Amino acid sequence: MAPVYASAGGTAVVGSGVSYSQKGAVVASPGANEVTRVYVPVTNPQNTSDKLTKVSVECLGTSAEATEIYVYFGDKLILDANPTDGSKTFDINTTTQSSQADSQPYGIDVSMDVSFSSAAGTFEIYSVTLQFGS
Repeated sequence: MAPVYASAGGTAVVGSGVSYSQKGAVVASPGANEVTRVYVPVTNPQNTSDKLTKVSVECLGTSAEATEIYVYFGDKLILDANPTDGSKTFDINTTTQSSQADSQPYGIDVSMDVSFSSAAGTFEIYSVTLQFGS
């Protein structure tokens, strides 16, 4: 069976210091060596029996990177992962534990911790995509 995708564009990003452009969201640095968390709501896939297999984040950091990604189905934490290089577009494949279906009609939230090494840093988020499969 072909994979199923659920996505949100960067303009769905919510958090402190977020502004928007036609390409998506720009997260401004709260200060040098500071971390902020942003939230991206994602619509449920149509087939609620498919399991989460991958998280893809299209982004670009300037003196900034995503250091931790969380995926929640409703109030249930499904995935807590650290990107290898969160300063540019990255994928995270799920583990056996996090490969679960969103079988209830719960909303999906993807949260990201963004770490800034400079007060002038920015982190652009263009899209967040969840891949589901059987």
